[in-house]
This record gives sequence, structure tokens and C-alpha cells, in this order.
Amino acid sequence: MSEQYIVTADILSKDFAWLHRDYLKGEIVTQYRGATYGVISPRGIAILEKDGTFVELPRDRLERVIE
Repeated sequence: MSEQYIVTADILSKDFAWLHRDYLKGEIVTQYRGATYGVISPRGIAILEKDGTFVELPRDRLERVIE
């Protein structure tokens, strides 16, 4: 099962050119577990988008949700 993360600070598309939308503080996101072909940096986590693709979000603005 993929891990979930809570966004701990706003991640705005104006600050990260590769994002197509904003991720606001408090939003829950799910880690992508498929192939990323080396495009995710060590400072990021691959996050699953609603259309099945993935995007990199900065690790320092995410906190793992522990159930």
C-alpha cells in the first residue's frame, strides 16, 4: 500500500515551475509507487496525481501520515 503524506506548507505552482496546480497546507497526498525513470530528485517524493501520473513534491513540505 502506498504511503500518504500531509502537506505541511503551501506548495505553489508559481514557486515550482513543473507543477500544474497548487498543493495547500493540510491536503493529503499519496506516494506514487510506479517507475519514475530517474526524474525525482533526492529532495522530492513522487506523488500520485488523479489521472494516474506522478509529480515531484518537495520532501521538506510533506509529513508522512501514520495510522
